Amino acid sequence: MKWFAPILIVFLCSFSLRDEFIREKETDASYDALRKYTVEELKQDIAALRAKYERHNPNLYLYNSKAALDKYFDSLSSGITAPMTDMEFYRYLGPITSRIKDAHTSVFPNDVSEYWYGDQKYFIPLLITCNTGKIITDLCASPDRTIPDGSEIISINGNSSEEILERLRPYAPRDGYNTTRVSWMINNFFSYYYCYCIEASDSFKVVYRPNGGYAMSHTISATTVDSIWYNAYKYYPNRYITGRRDSTITLRFREDSSIAIMRLRSFSKTGRKNQDESFRKTITHCFNQINNAKVKNLIIDVRDNAGGDPDYARFVISHLINMEFIYIQEFRSVEKLRK
Repeated sequence: MKWFAPILIVFLCSFSLRDEFIREKETDASYDALRKYTVEELKQDIAALRAKYERHNPNLYLYNSKAALDKYFDSLSSGITAPMTDMEFYRYLGPITSRIKDAHTSVFPNDVSEYWYGDQKYFIPLLITCNTGKIITDLCASPDRTIPDGSEIISINGNSSEEILERLRPYAPRDGYNTTRVSWMINNFFSYYYCYCIEASDSFKVVYRPNGGYAMSHTISATTVDSIWYNAYKYYPNRYITGRRDSTITLRFREDSSIAIMRLRSFSKTGRKNQDESFRKTITHCFNQINNAKVKNLIIDVRDNAGGDPDYARFVISHLINMEFIYIQEFRSVEKLRK
């Protein structure tokens, strides 16, 4: 079945959205963000999505019965009563991610629409943390430095922080009922999610409370994605760039060498030649250093690590456990995969 609306369905792969814009932009001069797709086209897309889920996902019914999921897909299709743009369709369809509860089976805008939106001044230049259920500004990626870091966001364009988080959470990938990844996704991609899932606005009236003080209001201009990263690097050269540009594997010691801190930013293969050999050699070298320094305590920092190849994680664990161990006890796969 042909897919009409430009919605990208990501199956069994990690989400990597615009990591420092190192990917070549996939633009399309003919892209029209205002194009409306017919009801029939949209329903055909849902039918195609449903077929892909049923053919490719071995755990489709892990958290939902087949009857419940069939009913949900039927309601999605019957709920389309008017034409939609591709972004309207994404906002309508995206919450299926929270229904399936599989972090590797998620729905995102496709690259063409993503890059088109990224070049528009639609994004709020604030990076945030929402781990406590509140939205706290982590850094301001804009020449407008009015809103201090560490401020609590009360509302944006009249949308309360509670409403914003409630609306964003269904779009964030998660495994089962664990919400840790949901918060991680919103923390790292808040500007994208706000634009894609709530509104693409030219400006944002932000009501905030600076460092526990009185509530204040300020309107900040929207910007492009490139500008967000440019300003983040410009205004936070130590705090921000170091956090994103260091190596996949780093090792440092406390001054007395009693504690070693190994940071693992990813277990993913990049496709680079000899990367597999390089990962293993680097890990082995790090543990040799740790053993030679007679370190008493080791901290492995996997914050912001989105996962990757399970064999890489197994290789790290093999340096920590001096006996045979069961790493994977059971897995499921789709037999006789149909395209």
